[in-house]
Amino acid sequence: MSHAIVLDLDEDLLISVGDGGTETVAAPSPLGPLPPGPLVVVRSGAELDLARLELIRHAVGPREFHACGRLVAAAAAAAATGAEGTLLVCDATWATLRAGLVTVNGTRLHLGRFIEVPDLGGLAFASTVAPEAPATALAETLDEEAHRIAAVTGVAADDDLYRDVRAASVAGHDVSAGALMDAVAGYERRLRAELGPLRPADAVWTVVSGGFGGFGLLRGLFGQVSGREPVGGTGWVATGAAVLARGRYGEPAPDQVRAVLPLHRRRHGRFEQMLVGLPSAYGSFAALDGRPLLLGVCDAEPCDVPLGHRDPLRIEIDGLAREADLSDLPTGRYQIGLRTLRDGTPRLVLFDPDGSPPAVLSPSGPARNEVPND
Repeated sequence: MSHAIVLDLDEDLLISVGDGGTETVAAPSPLGPLPPGPLVVVRSGAELDLARLELIRHAVGPREFHACGRLVAAAAAAAATGAEGTLLVCDATWATLRAGLVTVNGTRLHLGRFIEVPDLGGLAFASTVAPEAPATALAETLDEEAHRIAAVTGVAADDDLYRDVRAASVAGHDVSAGALMDAVAGYERRLRAELGPLRPADAVWTVVSGGFGGFGLLRGLFGQVSGREPVGGTGWVATGAAVLARGRYGEPAPDQVRAVLPLHRRRHGRFEQMLVGLPSAYGSFAALDGRPLLLGVCDAEPCDVPLGHRDPLRIEIDGLAREADLSDLPTGRYQIGLRTLRDGTPRLVLFDPDGSPPAVLSPSGPARNEVPND
C-alpha cells in the first residue's frame, strides 16, 4: 500500500499519506466523502472511542479499514527510519500530552508504561501564556511567528534586557519573550515530574509528535528532559499509521477472547439450542442464518432475540457466563459484537442500524442464573 487516508480523531484532521509525504486534505467533522484508498483511524485508545470507531466503520462502507493508537503510530514512523530498542514517545496535542515507552523489536512494537496529562496539552499552555486570548489562537500564532519567537527568546535567554520585547501577538494580545520563557520553564518543571516514573533514561530514542509538539521551544524541552535530541514531527503520527496499515510493523495481537450468545429457538417446528459467535473486528456483528442477528430491546420487532426493558443480555466469554445491563438503551433493534481493549478487557458493542448511536457495554459476571436468551 503506497497511499492511505489517515483520520486523526484527536487532532480532527484528515490526512493523505503517500510516498511523497503527508498532506492535510480536509477536516473530518462532520465526516463527508473520503478520497479513495485504505482508511486508517488514529485514536487515543480511550474506551469512548469504540462507539465513534463503529460509526466511522459503518459510514465508510466496504473499504480497507485499520485503527491504531497514537503512541504506537509515532513509534512506527520512527522505526521505519531505523529506530530500534526502547523509544520514549511524547505525543503533544492541543488537548493533552501522552507519553510512553515503546519497544521496537524487529517488526514488533510493544507499548509499555504510558501517561496522559491534559494540563500539559497546548490549550492549557496557551492559558498561561495569554490568558486574555482564546486558547485556540495560540496555535495560529506559533505557526505564523515561529521564526520571530525563536529569535527573540534566543536573544532574551542571553540578555535579560530583551525579556520585555514582544515575542508574539496572540489574538491582538502581545506576549513578551519573558512571559513566554517563564511559561516554558513552568512547563519543563511539570514535564520532568510527570515523565519521571517512566524512567526516560531507559530509552535510547526520543520521539516527539502531535500538533503542539511542533512548537520549537517545546521540542527542545523534550530533548533536555530525556537527554537526547528528539526525532519526529507533527506528521509522524499519520506517517506511522500508514506504516502500520502496510503491515511492515505491528503490535502483538491481544489474547483472543471467545464470546458467544446462547440462544433457544423454534425452527421448522423443532426446538433448537445454539451458540452464536460474537465477532471482534470493527464493523462486524453476530449473524444468524446468513443475515445480521438483531436484539429487540424493549421488545422492538421484528427481531431474533426479544428483550424487555429490564432484561439483561446473557452471553458467555471464554466459557464463563456473563451478562450486560441494557436498561439504559433506547428502544430499538441492535446488532451485537465484541471488542477488546488494549489490556484484554472485553466490551460489548450494540449497533442500531436504524440510527441510534452505538452503545459500548461492560459485561459483568457471573450471571445470576444460567437461563439462556430465548
